[in-house]
Amino acid sequence: MKITRLETLFVKPRWVFLKIHTDDGLAASIQLDACTPNFLCQEQASLGEGYLAKPFAVENGYVKVPEGPGLGIEVDEDAVREHLYDGSWETPRLYHEDGSLADW
Repeated sequence: MKITRLETLFVKPRWVFLKIHTDDGLAASIQLDACTPNFLCQEQASLGEGYLAKPFAVENGYVKVPEGPGLGIEVDEDAVREHLYDGSWETPRLYHEDGSLADW
């Protein structure tokens, strides 16, 4: 919050890139965004579809701040159980034509 106060003094917009691409991470970010006076935008990949009992609502281009207790969200535990990681995924290995390792 100290950085945010300094940005406010110099009229700098606050971009929040916490890189927490989970639904609970978004909930925490939205709470931070809501109390940041110079907040501009929030990066996120989903709005909780499939993992939250009530996904985040968008009204007029804005995500509403959840009003429930804690972070304001309720996790759909049955949906989470259905998508548990079984350990079978392996990081893709990409190679250039010359056989050297490529960054993905």
